[in-house]
Amino acid sequence: MSLYNKNTFGRKYIRTVAGSPFPYLAFLACMVALFLYLALSTKVDRIRTYPVKWVDVNGAPVLAVESTAIPAGKAFLYSNKNEHVYPVHIRKTESSHNGVLLYLDGQPAEEIPGAMDAENLYLDVPQGKTTLLYFILVKGGKGGG
Repeated sequence: MSLYNKNTFGRKYIRTVAGSPFPYLAFLACMVALFLYLALSTKVDRIRTYPVKWVDVNGAPVLAVESTAIPAGKAFLYSNKNEHVYPVHIRKTESSHNGVLLYLDGQPAEEIPGAMDAENLYLDVPQGKTTLLYFILVKGGKGGG
């Protein structure tokens, strides 16, 4: 007894799909091509994390970093990523005797120091973009520089 006695479309569909591996292989090739296209066309930020500390320069709170390759622009400040991450904007950088001083823009620079743990501060700085495929396959999904 056939499952599709009176349905000719059902018989042709089953004969085509189950009778040959080519429809499955074509579907598989389309999915791999779609994955590669999306992974190569999607860009993600390369994030570099720096330990920072607050210092007082002329009465204003400024971040001190022991690195020299931090560009001015957007960054993210936190002491624990699970609690709160503060988006900040680095207005300018200034060299000091043991690293770089980062001057932040406006109001967040005055609000943030009192709300965070001064011992363990970290700054995530986007430094360019990379493709999602590179990030997954080469870097193993881990950030860093």
